[in-house]
Amino acid sequence: MYETRHGGTNDFIGNRTPQRVTITLNYAAYKGLEKRSAMEGRSMSNLAAFILEKALTTDLRADN
Repeated sequence: MYETRHGGTNDFIGNRTPQRVTITLNYAAYKGLEKRSAMEGRSMSNLAAFILEKALTTDLRADN
């Protein structure tokens, strides 16, 4: 039911629902995210989630 993943965190495998997080960005990162999200016609949170998921997926591929 529990599994140890990279970094030693225990995750409950049965719960696959999206989870919320809160982050603090510096001004330049915030403005860049704001501009790109407007250009792509998507919300800032959707774009931030997409960028983070893409980076983590790429990172995991590099580990193998």
